[in-house]
Amino acid sequence: CKILANEDKNKMKNFINDPTMQGRKAPYFSNKLIIENSISKNEKIGNLDVYVWVNLSCNQIRNVIIRILKKYNYKLDDFKIYLRADYTDLHKK
Repeated sequence: CKILANEDKNKMKNFINDPTMQGRKAPYFSNKLIIENSISKNEKIGNLDVYVWVNLSCNQIRNVIIRILKKYNYKLDDFKIYLRADYTDLHKK
């Protein structure tokens, strides 16, 4: 998001009000920090007053990335995205 925001800040800012860039339960893009149980659910994108939701599953992350790339008119075939599992103690029960 930071790289694309540097390319076109206004496009990234417009995601806040774009219904196609919002989730069913939570906004993928917002102009305010969301904290639940002392945990930040979204992160600020660079110097913008735009926050991206980070509390997503791998499939949701992939889908949001696809939406973002399409909005920036990139061909999906030009990208490969690798996601890996996080097996740190934080994520073990």
